[in-house]
Amino acid sequence: MRTKHPMLTYTEHDNAQAVEISLSGRVSTEEFDRVAQKLEAFIARHGRVRVLEEVKDFEGMDAAACGTTSSSASGI
Repeated sequence: MRTKHPMLTYTEHDNAQAVEISLSGRVSTEEFDRVAQKLEAFIARHGRVRVLEEVKDFEGMDAAACGTTSSSASGI
């Protein structure tokens, strides 16, 4: 059985008011929604934040993930 690895990872750095987002492979709607919710909560706690995005071997995302949120995190 093959283990599924997340194609979208998210790490918070509270002391720097920053987050790291890493994309690889194909991103699912579920992964996108999970990260968007976390990012929205982080922005609510800190206001203005820094985002470092690492993109490697990105193959795209589910069509449903585009435009699934209308919040401040919809640009990720």
